[in-house]
Amino acid sequence: MGRGEPVDDPRRRREAGDLPGCVWDEERGWLIPVDALLAAGFRLNAPAPPEDAAGVAAPDG
Repeated sequence: MGRGEPVDDPRRRREAGDLPGCVWDEERGWLIPVDALLAAGFRLNAPAPPEDAAGVAAPDG
């Protein structure tokens, strides 16, 4: 492992078979189920809300 590389990342976990349900998509690359990432202990950030045409975040509701 090179200097400065993370010890644990999704690629290594996928290669080790620790992320079930991963599939290769020709256009998007590896698709990894969120449940598999969470079960493996990865923390995920929620996506930002969509913006309307004026560039202002759309209200919840």
